[in-house]
Amino acid sequence: MSNLRPLAIALGLSLASLVIAHDAHAAPKKKAAARAPAVSAQCSDFYEATNATWLKANPVPQTGATTALGQLADRTRQQQRELLDAATELTWTYLQRVPQTHPHRPNAI
Repeated sequence: MSNLRPLAIALGLSLASLVIAHDAHAAPKKKAAARAPAVSAQCSDFYEATNATWLKANPVPQTGATTALGQLADRTRQQQRELLDAATELTWTYLQRVPQTHPHRPNAI
């Protein structure tokens, strides 16, 4: 058994030298081309290519422009204000008519 140990060490050293020698003699790798292949405009911006005619016919409105949805939202807000003002006015009118001693009148007006 004592003869196996020097043999194993020699075998390990020879394998290590083969691995190191192989890396040293390996051909340098070529770098990949840095340039990408030429791509058409349709492939680089598909959205613009497919919707170009529609976008030209229907431009995006500038800020502050009035849209149908904006008009609807403004009208809804105005109606809500009018309803709340009317309800508030009716409440105050009712509270002013109810006598101070009425059981359903709130303590603070």
